[in-house]
Amino acid sequence: MRATRRLAALAGAGALIATMGGVPLQSASAVPTVFMGAGNASVTAAINAFTAAIGGGNNGTAPPPAANGFRRINWDAVPINASNEIVPSKVGDVAVDQFQGRGVIFDDDTAVANDGFLSTNPSVTAAFPAFTSPLVFSPYNDNQVLVTFVLASTRGTTPIPAASKGFGAVFLDVESANTTIEFFHGTTSLRKDIVPVAGHGESAFLGVVFDSPVVTSVLITLGTARIFDFPPVSAGGNENEGDDLVALDDFVYGEPMCTRTYGAVVTPTVVASTGDIVCLNGTTVNGSIVANPGSVVVMNNGFVAVNITANGAAFLSVCGTTVRGSVTAQNTTGFVRIGDAANDDNLNCGGNNIRGDVSVLNGRGGFEVGGNQISANLTANDNQALRLSGPLAPAGDDLAEIEGNYVGGALTCLRNVPTPTDDERPNQVIGSTANCTLAGID
Repeated sequence: MRATRRLAALAGAGALIATMGGVPLQSASAVPTVFMGAGNASVTAAINAFTAAIGGGNNGTAPPPAANGFRRINWDAVPINASNEIVPSKVGDVAVDQFQGRGVIFDDDTAVANDGFLSTNPSVTAAFPAFTSPLVFSPYNDNQVLVTFVLASTRGTTPIPAASKGFGAVFLDVESANTTIEFFHGTTSLRKDIVPVAGHGESAFLGVVFDSPVVTSVLITLGTARIFDFPPVSAGGNENEGDDLVALDDFVYGEPMCTRTYGAVVTPTVVASTGDIVCLNGTTVNGSIVANPGSVVVMNNGFVAVNITANGAAFLSVCGTTVRGSVTAQNTTGFVRIGDAANDDNLNCGGNNIRGDVSVLNGRGGFEVGGNQISANLTANDNQALRLSGPLAPAGDDLAEIEGNYVGGALTCLRNVPTPTDDERPNQVIGSTANCTLAGID
C-alpha cells in the first residue's frame, strides 16, 4: 500500500524538469557536491560544510518562503501526548503535514521517540542515541520515507510544489551499505547515494548540494528492515538476527522555492515550460500566461492583459488578479485554485476579476473557483479528483467547489467526480444554471 502511494505521489508532483528563464537549471548528468561524515564530530563538520554550500542562513520554523538559505528539522518540538501517542509518553505520531511550515510534506505518517524506539522493538537497545536530544525519527510499517518539497506555508492549507537546492540527513546505527537517499526531479531520479557506515549506535551524515533548486523530493531507505509496525505496536526487524535497523535525526535542506519568480514588474507573455515552478506576485503581464504540461504557476494580486491557459499543468493558483481575457485549465494533474475569497484554505487568496470565460476541464487533482467576478461563462466539466491522498493532495474535504462567484453568463458543471459544492456560499448567476446542480443555486 505504501509503495503504491509513494509511486502515485511522485507522479502527482509532475515530471518536473526545472528551468529558469528557459535555461535548464541542471541536468541529471551534472555533478553535485556530496558531503559525508561518520561519528558525531565528523557529522557536525559535514553539516556545517553542507549549509555553507547551500548559502544563506537558517530560515527557522515558519512561513513565508525565503529567497535563499536553508531549513532544519531536529524533531524535538514534536509533542508526545494523548493527541498523537503510539506508545504513551515515549513514541508519538508525526502527521504528513506536520512540517509544512518548513516546506516539507511526508508521504505517510511517521514517528518520533524519546527512548530510541526501544518500547517498539527490544532489539534496538542503545542503537539510536539522539544526535540532537531528545527525539529521533523513523517511518513505521516501512523502512522508507518520501519527503516532498513545498513552499513553506501554513499547515492544513493546500501545499504548493517547490524545489530545493539540496538535502541532507543524520542517520543512526548504519551498519551496512543499504541505507540510501535518492534525489528526484519530479519522477526523474537525479542520483542515488549510499550513506556511510558508522557502526552500532553511531551517527552518520549524507547530504548533496546541486547548483540550483532542482530537487522536488527525496526517497530515504533505512537499512534492511522496518523498526516497528502500528497499529498495534509490534517489532519489525531484529537487530540480533542480522537485520540492519536505522533511524534518523536532523534533516537539513535548501529553502524550497519557485524556480522562477516575478515581483511587481511589467513583463510580456510568461510561459511555464515543463518543470517550471513559476511564482508571480503583483506582476503585470502585458500578454498571456501559458502553463505547459508538468508546470506549476502561482499568480497573486497581478494583472494579465490577455489570457491564462494551463494545459496538463501540475498546479495552478490564481488569486486577486484582473484578467482581461479568459482563464482555462484543462487536463491538469494537480489542484486548480481560481480565487478563494471565502478563505477555505486559510490563505490570503482573493477573488479575481475575469472579463472572459472561466473553464476548468478534465482535471484530475481537484479544483476551487471562489469569490470571483466573472463577466462571461463559467464551465467546469469532466473533472475527477482522483488524487485523494499523498503529499500534494488538496487540503480539506471538498475537492470540487464553485462558491460565491458572480457569473455574468451561464454556469455549467457536468460529469464531475465528486459533484461540486457551493459550500453554502451561493453563486450569483445571470445566465442559465440548467446544466449545473449546486446546493444554493436559485
